[in-house]
Amino acid sequence: MQYKTMDELGEMRKRRGVAYYHQLYTLLSAALNDGLIAPGSALPSESNLMKRFGVSRNTVRRAIGQLEQEQRIVCRRGSGSPKHSPSGDLARRDFGSLARF
Repeated sequence: MQYKTMDELGEMRKRRGVAYYHQLYTLLSAALNDGLIAPGSALPSESNLMKRFGVSRNTVRRAIGQLEQEQRIVCRRGSGSPKHSPSGDLARRDFGSLARF
């Protein structure tokens, strides 16, 4: 992982009218865009994200699922944390091996 601490991912605030999964998705998306999570490296684990942001597993999975749907990350069964896809091509090429949580 490129970032030194989970604090570098930013803060999530309880904002009225903005779903927690969307706030988490926005933070993870910014970390991917800013290079805090390097291409090909693993994202923080579900449990780390749950603890860091005080959200449920379903919230984390929904945020990760949105990134996967956008082909920004690749999730593979049995490989641990989702991997940051350096390009949409990688995500498309590995589409047959993707697994939903």
